[in-house]
Amino acid sequence: MTRKEQLYTSILVGLGYGLVFTAWILILAVLRGSSSITRFGVGVPVLIGLYIGGGLVGGTLVGLLLPLARRNSILAALVGWLAPFPFFVAFGLITASVDETAWESVGLAATASVIGAVLGVWIRRDYV
Repeated sequence: MTRKEQLYTSILVGLGYGLVFTAWILILAVLRGSSSITRFGVGVPVLIGLYIGGGLVGGTLVGLLLPLARRNSILAALVGWLAPFPFFVAFGLITASVDETAWESVGLAATASVIGAVLGVWIRRDYV
């Protein structure tokens, strides 16, 4: 694959993640009502925008940093660790005024970062 094709593929994968999480939020909104989501201080449309935007920016970051991920597993873990950050930075800025969700946001960011790091190493091993 050329560098341009890798970047394009990474952006599409990021968008795919954003769409999967968007589907999840829509299912939750239908089954439980939007009040289960608005406790974070954001509405369903804002959260969908965050997921789609975060997926696109995260996919772009991964695509741009993919040459680093090829060098070794530590750098691959770092690239995977960085992937969810665009979403969590935006989410943290939007929900900063909601005090009771602060620790939940930190926990979600930490979990996503650990999972991202593990996936970065796995993707390097099997696909890069």
